[in-house]
Amino acid sequence: MDKDRLIVAQVAVKAAVELKTAGDAAPLGELAGQIQDTIYSLAGAPLGASDFAAAPAPAPQVSMSPEQMVNNAFTTQSGQAPVNLAAVPEAQPINENSPAEVLWANALFHAPGDWYDNTGEPRASKNGGKGPDFRHKTLKQGQYNLGLWIKSGDTPDWAKNKLGV
Repeated sequence: MDKDRLIVAQVAVKAAVELKTAGDAAPLGELAGQIQDTIYSLAGAPLGASDFAAAPAPAPQVSMSPEQMVNNAFTTQSGQAPVNLAAVPEAQPINENSPAEVLWANALFHAPGDWYDNTGEPRASKNGGKGPDFRHKTLKQGQYNLGLWIKSGDTPDWAKNKLGV
């Protein structure tokens, strides 16, 4: 599943969990599939493109809280660990002196459009290179744009989980 489809699936499951907690009686997988199909139709994708049609989500267990269900929903099919959303810092203004955890939250959750995602590049640290995995589009650190390296010692675990490292 490509990155865009994974994002749509995660949004659909999150919305379905919120509807379930509001008292909707439909099964969680069915709700998520309907939401995902609606998102695809608005984007011009063919109806029935839902990933939930082929592999319906298991029925939620009563013992799980809504937060646990959302965290479970953010586990990819490849077995990537769920992102502990509670550990992600809130959105806040950043600068070149911001803590790494705040910068990672900005790059991955709060303002990803402000960052270049270099993780697909051979020179990125994720791929064994020495270059940054993410580089801010405007903020400078010295003469270079502010960069983040996945393999840095100050990269939070939740960021590594989000990126599958």
